[in-house]
Amino acid sequence: MKEKKPASTSRYFLMSGLLHAFYWMDEGLQNHLRAAGMPGLSRTQSLIMTNVADGVTRPAELARRLGISRQAVQQLLADMQQRGLLDLADDPADARAKIIRYSSRGVQIGEITVRALEHLDDEIERRLGSKALGDLRRILLERDWGEPVTATPADVRLQKRRKGPSLEAVASRSPAGSAARPAASAAKQRGANRPAAASKRSSPARRTR
Repeated sequence: MKEKKPASTSRYFLMSGLLHAFYWMDEGLQNHLRAAGMPGLSRTQSLIMTNVADGVTRPAELARRLGISRQAVQQLLADMQQRGLLDLADDPADARAKIIRYSSRGVQIGEITVRALEHLDDEIERRLGSKALGDLRRILLERDWGEPVTATPADVRLQKRRKGPSLEAVASRSPAGSAARPAASAAKQRGANRPAAASKRSSPARRTR
């Protein structure tokens, strides 16, 4: 008989797993940029560059996606423009607005990023198998998840009455099975072939910028 997973793992794993997977991917991308002699990006800057590559060219839409104010986005974009990562051009559809474009350095970073992401996908396939990579692609890229889930006050009241693990239990549970474990395992393997000081790097899932 198959053992039933604890509620804290089966119910609360997905968003945490997606977050750790993003950290893992972003850390690998940053390693490629540094190896190419490019400036390192903060995680927020990396998100902005990714959104621009995804077709988001207006600061207002970028602010909505990142969940921050327009003023905060304008400050971030001004800093990235000063660093030569992005350019702000006049919006042909609105004389009062700007659109975001890659600068020449940003284009270089984008080209390196494309090659890096191809390499990361190949590495995931090597470590986890082609079926796992295919499943991830279908679920995350090809399936239509529909609009974000909505909630009403009645939904929240109903959810409060449901039995489930406490916040403390969820926060303290082991991250077994999450994307943090493959990253930690790979670091452990590399550490066996490196000096002790080099093996003390923190897991991507725990690093913050």
